[in-house]
Amino acid sequence: MPVLWEHARVETQNHKNSYGEPMTLESTTQALCDLALRFGEGDEESMSRPFGVSLLIAGHEENGPSLYYTDPSGTSGNAMQKLMALVMRVLTALCKGSTTRIRL
Repeated sequence: MPVLWEHARVETQNHKNSYGEPMTLESTTQALCDLALRFGEGDEESMSRPFGVSLLIAGHEENGPSLYYTDPSGTSGNAMQKLMALVMRVLTALCKGSTTRIRL
């Protein structure tokens, strides 16, 4: 894990130095996913094995809190949207008085 956080730190610092503005959380997440996608490309810098972790990356930007996720395959997404959809399903089921198990 230190390798991933170090990569994110360096990417955000380089962005700030180059463009004079902070890197967005979404762009930082994408930079981490790009690193995971470089696995096994066959060049000198390719990694010997992929990162076997998923990450939740949280931060606070101009428009409020943000939450993104990554998985070992190099895909990412907005976890806040998934979380809100889950909350709505749970609330809907509770409001209907459902006693059945809620599928996550």
